[in-house]
Amino acid sequence: SKNIIRMELKDQDNGDAITGASFDVVAAENIITQDGTTRYKEGDIADTITVDQDGYGESKELYLGNYLLRQKEVPEYYAKLASDTAAAVESKTGSGKPSVQEITEEKTSVSVVLTDALYDTQYISGAAFKMTSDDGTTVRNVRTDEKGRFTITDLKKNTTYHIRQVSAVSDYQIDNADYSFTVNGDGLIDGEKEVSFQIKNRMIRISVGVRDKLFKGQVSDVNIAVKDASGTVVKVWNSTGLDQTLEGLEPGEYIVLFDGRDDLEQKIVVEDKTELQEFRFERWTTADIGAILALSLVVIGLIVLLVIFMKHARKKKAEEE
Repeated sequence: SKNIIRMELKDQDNGDAITGASFDVVAAENIITQDGTTRYKEGDIADTITVDQDGYGESKELYLGNYLLRQKEVPEYYAKLASDTAAAVESKTGSGKPSVQEITEEKTSVSVVLTDALYDTQYISGAAFKMTSDDGTTVRNVRTDEKGRFTITDLKKNTTYHIRQVSAVSDYQIDNADYSFTVNGDGLIDGEKEVSFQIKNRMIRISVGVRDKLFKGQVSDVNIAVKDASGTVVKVWNSTGLDQTLEGLEPGEYIVLFDGRDDLEQKIVVEDKTELQEFRFERWTTADIGAILALSLVVIGLIVLLVIFMKHARKKKAEEE
């Protein structure tokens, strides 16, 4: 009429045994023996199982019926299980022991994903972050991996942590925000066992291109130079029919030169913002001039034809009179 509950507690990720945990054995129903006696009412705690260094634990002998294993003591660095585990106490069969109920548990974790502020599918690797705790006992230095992320575990309970970016990569600007979170006594952060911070880094970007005045199409083979306010050349290139993007500029005034001619220079103002700043310039091209000449010839031809037609009309009228 009695049997035991056997259980093992393991890490969900690596299968290692977890110690330092205990579970209340709660009646999932009224436990009534054949003589009609109610041994436990639904919700009563029938026993408490404490796991050993191998993550193993077993209950005392319990009356047959359905029970729940409800976590009572949460192991260090782990998050409390969100739900109970069903366990049935069944009649003994021969000399064998009942099967072991395996329960897996996850560590509390915090992850950071770092992306480009303009292109959110472009992940940034190699950026450095520091995590500290309010009690001053924790300092961890981490970097984003090739997918622009990192994950931190082994977080102490009842502790508030802060994550700050300490360095950026390439021409990105550092994010100075303080990302804080608190792990409560159950190893949960705002009720969750894992949270993620989506952090963005930005850089100033501009695009420079040349269009023809008449047809507004891209112009190739134009030598373009961009200089800063001090006259230092930032970039030089020959247009290829596509706008050229420049990254990592400082806000301020710049000069754009075409084919090295000072008389064709244009001043632009670069602002400190995330959006791509577009600068497009127009110039006369051979195609434009040819099109204008062709149009002029057509117009002149039409005028000549009109004059001839009018003279012919007047002559015919005079003959009729």
